[in-house]
Amino acid sequence: MLVVRMPVGTARAFAKRTHEIVGAGRPACPLCGYPIDADGHTCIVPEG
Repeated sequence: MLVVRMPVGTARAFAKRTHEIVGAGRPACPLCGYPIDADGHTCIVPEG
């Protein structure tokens, strides 16, 4: 467990920046939700 205490403004800025960083990451596979790498993706969802 981790407890972090910070002022509300700092928490909002942290959440905004985190959202921007995650949003700029790799696109998610529409079938399994895992990130798609630049060199391809092996989906874990069985076909059929």
